[in-house]
Amino acid sequence: AYDEAVKLDEYDEVAHVRRADLLAEEGRVNEALAAYDTAIEIDPRYAEAHFRKAALLGALGRYGNAMCTYRRAIDLDSRPTGAQAGRGAVLARLCKNDGAGGNRGTVGS
Repeated sequence: AYDEAVKLDEYDEVAHVRRADLLAEEGRVNEALAAYDTAIEIDPRYAEAHFRKAALLGALGRYGNAMCTYRRAIDLDSRPTGAQAGRGAVLARLCKNDGAGGNRGTVGS
């Protein structure tokens, strides 16, 4: 359904985010990340796209990238949101992994 919505209006950032959400649920994470990026290209100030992309990056263990993306979401919308909670969860994972010598997910990984 969202594929068709994107075809109708390729500049609808919300449709691209919804499509990305569905792709992520199906395990098609590379396609989902690309769809989030498309939404961000359409509207770089759309905080929800940054937030959802960050959540997926965190779920994939790409903590450094997730932190940067959460930071952007918070910069765009500083009201208390899931982005702040998500950023805190990633920080907690980083600290836990750092103490165990695990993957710290540096930026660019």
